[in-house]
Amino acid sequence: MNAPTTGTPEELLLGWITEPRADRGLRFLIDGTWTRIDYGQFAAAVLGTAVALLEEGVEPGDIVPLILPTGPEFLACFFALLWIGAVPSNVPLPEAVNQRAGWLEQLRGIAAQLRPRFALAGPDGAGGLADALRETDLAVRVVTPWMAETGLQPPRRPGHLAVLQFSSGSRGVPRGVRITRANLAANIRAIHTWVDVRSHGGVCWLPLYHDMGLVGGSLAAVTRQAEHAYMPPTQFLRNPLRWLQQYDEHRYSHMFMPNFGFEYIVRMVPAARVEELDLSSVRSVVSGAERVNPATLAAFADRLAPAGFDRRAFQPAYGMAEATLAICGVPLGVAPTIVRIDQDTARMDAPVTVLGSALEGEGALEGEGEGGGRAADSAASRLVSCGPPLPGLEIRAVGADGEPLPAGYLGELSVRGPSIADGYSVASPPDAERFGADGWFRTGDAGFLHDGELYVLGRLGDSFKLRGRTIFMEDVELEIRRRAPGVLLLAVGGLLATTPVVVVVTASPAETFAPLVRDVVVLLAGDEVAVEVVTTKAVGRLFTSSGKPRRREAWRLYRDGALGSEPVRIGPGEELAPVPAPVPAGADR
Repeated sequence: MNAPTTGTPEELLLGWITEPRADRGLRFLIDGTWTRIDYGQFAAAVLGTAVALLEEGVEPGDIVPLILPTGPEFLACFFALLWIGAVPSNVPLPEAVNQRAGWLEQLRGIAAQLRPRFALAGPDGAGGLADALRETDLAVRVVTPWMAETGLQPPRRPGHLAVLQFSSGSRGVPRGVRITRANLAANIRAIHTWVDVRSHGGVCWLPLYHDMGLVGGSLAAVTRQAEHAYMPPTQFLRNPLRWLQQYDEHRYSHMFMPNFGFEYIVRMVPAARVEELDLSSVRSVVSGAERVNPATLAAFADRLAPAGFDRRAFQPAYGMAEATLAICGVPLGVAPTIVRIDQDTARMDAPVTVLGSALEGEGALEGEGEGGGRAADSAASRLVSCGPPLPGLEIRAVGADGEPLPAGYLGELSVRGPSIADGYSVASPPDAERFGADGWFRTGDAGFLHDGELYVLGRLGDSFKLRGRTIFMEDVELEIRRRAPGVLLLAVGGLLATTPVVVVVTASPAETFAPLVRDVVVLLAGDEVAVEVVTTKAVGRLFTSSGKPRRREAWRLYRDGALGSEPVRIGPGEELAPVPAPVPAGADR
């Protein structure tokens, strides 16, 4: 049985458990070895886990954190909780945060929001939870999950919430997003229509505690009972060639990852090894979670072309946890469009001038249209379409007054539809106001619609205005990476144009890197903005567990003088010169 396209959310999410297919299954890379479980076996494991959870005392409505690595136990617990009417909440693992102290702090904050009675954790997660809860008033019973097949079928109990999905934390402390069963079912149906998961899914290496890994990389395939596989993120990072080899050996048809995943494969997998593979089975390659770089798509397609990869498989997308996952996406089999814009017209509440467009693979748009100058020279002026809204969803750009803007105008993106979440578990008044009474959710992202498709420029909080133009930190990073490929960096803008653009690097000494950064900032923003370059080793604190930049945290560390090296500053019209480190907050001046 494949998942129904109509019917109740319960039928979509859990119907496969009562009618499992024995001819399809799930494969897991566990301790270096692949293990396959067919859907009949997996359904029995889900029901056995549900029986065990009921015996432990878990009740309908309980919110239960899952502190589990990628594997069959995670998925069995997730579906078992849904079956008995409880609510799974996916929690990052220690390696995702890079520093144990940071993970414990994050875990403590999540537990304070949830105040759970139970948590499901393996040995590492259980010890971490105990450390995080020490000296608090929270009493949480930690249960180590198992998948014993009992032959029993406990009663299936409906519920309102499907999952409490924590956001990435790119803008501070992660917030619990309340995803209802109706939200989850609506988004999965939209994804089924969009990428058309049928007999084969893909090999998911994304963490299952993130919306892209959980919904797009897992539930969309399992609810269709597609042949699907899971590789822990650490294994993908250790050997991305082994990930590609699965598509050659088992003919999976879908890939899904953020932009940095494509960059990593191009950097780490030699062309000679790609030539040994057959990747002609790949029909869909979804790129989301962060801004899509057209140069990255081109490099990935070129690297995989000798293996029979079809570049028309690219499906750039836009989405977020507050919309369950997917909002917009390029249709299957349609090459994504790349437009070149005049950056001088990138002003909020104003029309954006599109200088030219082409399909991916038809060149980088040099020389098209009129305008030349900065727009023609900068990679940041080229934007990849994220496609039209998925079925049932609407998207628009709104002005500073909250009113809709005409097509082609740059504004804050606002989205409405059945997969928009039920709000946050705990929300400040500004966050709560993002969920409007009229059903529209204000995303905090800036973008515009052109020919019915979405183009995203960046986060409004990660930008500043200069002479009416909005300068996005994503643009600064994109152009620097074009000139210095492979450099790990993070651009941070102050809240005002009077503060410098700070670029944090981990590779080159700040003194040698500063002139390049200055050239890029002058190209994009003019010569009125100061630039500071800092070399740091605090990488784990600057990115979320899904690889998204934590710019506010980076700015706080910069302000407190805690990033690392002495900043190198180039002010407007100034020569390159080192400057003293910022005075830590609260220190005597």
